[in-house]
Amino acid sequence: MTAPNPRDAYDRWAAQCDTDANDTRDLNAEVLREQTVIEEDDAVLGLGRGTGLNTEWLATRVGHVVTTDVCDEMPARARGRLTSDSGTLQTLDVTTPRPFEAGRFDAVVATLVLEHVEETAPVSQEARRVLREGDTFYLAELHPTRQLGGTQAHFEDEATGEAGS
Repeated sequence: MTAPNPRDAYDRWAAQCDTDANDTRDLNAEVLREQTVIEEDDAVLGLGRGTGLNTEWLATRVGHVVTTDVCDEMPARARGRLTSDSGTLQTLDVTTPRPFEAGRFDAVVATLVLEHVEETAPVSQEARRVLREGDTFYLAELHPTRQLGGTQAHFEDEATGEAGS
């Protein structure tokens, strides 16, 4: 049996992602809101930003946020959250080079994304390239012990009852 494609799974999950009980997502949002390294006038690149819960929060606190996600449905939902002109949404795979000039951003934010990436070095290298010298790569992920134990993002499709991951 072929492993599910994360892009397809997240497109299916988008409709219920924000209403599903998800302690990891909620803790991730809480911790991001307590950080002190992203500043008010920063230009921020968000990787794998999903339905925009954190993007909405960032957009009200920074100069500008560009947020990306690999699927189409998650950013489509995020567009409905952004009431400010301080946010831009794009469909983009974190494992490919980003169409941004070197040194464009003050911060890159990637949370709960790398569990879906087989080779993480290109993600870090590209984050470094688009960051201004000495600025912030904010990374929050599942603990490796949880991942080794088989824990990863998953959901049950409300419409079909099928499991997705």
